[in-house]
Order: sequence, then C-alpha cells, then structure tokens
Amino acid sequence: MSYAALGCRLALILVFATSGLSKVRRHAFADLVRMLRTVWVVPVGLARTAGVALVASELGIAAALATGLGTPTGFAGAALLLALFTLLIAVAIRRRATVACRCFGTGGTPLGAAHLVRNVLLFAVAGGGFWVQQQEADVAHHPGGVAVTLAAGAAVAALLIRFDELVDLFAARPTSTVSRAPTKTTTT
Repeated sequence: MSYAALGCRLALILVFATSGLSKVRRHAFADLVRMLRTVWVVPVGLARTAGVALVASELGIAAALATGLGTPTGFAGAALLLALFTLLIAVAIRRRATVACRCFGTGGTPLGAAHLVRNVLLFAVAGGGFWVQQQEADVAHHPGGVAVTLAAGAAVAALLIRFDELVDLFAARPTSTVSRAPTKTTTT
C-alpha cells in the first residue's frame, strides 16, 4: 500500500470511528433518530432502525479500513455513505430545515453549505485512497515515511472532524467597536 493510500485510510478511519462512536451516546442517538424522522421523513417505526444502520455503517467502514482486510471495500463504502450523507444534507438545505448537524454527535451548527464542502473533501479522500490503492503496487515502507504519513492522516481527520468550528472561526465577523480616529496631518 502506498503512503497516500495509508494516509487516506487513517483519515477515514478516524473520521468514521469518531462519527459513529459519537452517535452511540443515548442523547446523541435520540437526536439522530429525531432528525431522521423530521428532516428526512423516515417513518417513526423505521427511524430507530435507520439510525442503528447508519451508526453500524460508519463503524463498519472504520473497521474495514482499520483491519486492511476490506480496504478497497472500505474506501468504496466510505464514498457511497458520503454520497448518501451529501444527498441528505442537500435535501435538508433545500427544504430550509434549520436542524443542527449530527455528523459527530450533538453538534450545534445548522446543516449548510459548509457541510456539503466537508463531505466533498471527505469524498475526495475516499475516492483518492481507492484510486491510489488500485494504481500503485505495494511499496516497502520506511518507518519515518509511515510516521509522517500517519501524522498527516491524523491532521486531515482532525481538520475534517472540526470543520464546522473552523468555518465558524474564520467566518466570524469582527466584534470590535473600536473606531479609528482620523489622523491629522499638518504641513509646514
């Protein structure tokens, strides 16, 4: 496996494991089920089952990628699940639903364009990992190269997991009310 595929693999393992595990908590899972019923109109009787399937899919993808046994399947599964999530987010935005993101448990940011961007980036990681893995033969890994690759994969995962907060941070409007007094220039 190439360094690029290894980095993509770790990033997706961390993102999907974090996402799946964050929804296991009782209140986070109840919020997810409520969102499935209200925003995506999943029937009441199926919403809980759909929530369990969603969490199981995320954790299954993380496990497939972590074990390496199902790596191509894990990359493909990640891409398919991300495509579904992107579609569901687009539906929520189109319906003008002001529902908080439950991507990583109990987030507070309403679903919006930033979530679509994040999913496109995640889709690129999954697609890129799948493609690179199919194109390149196994290479001998240098321990230093593996360490750098794992650090890069973890950094990408952290940025994608905290994408909402980063968008909010950089989109924040200045709150300072200090105004600059015009400076007087004197000519002599």
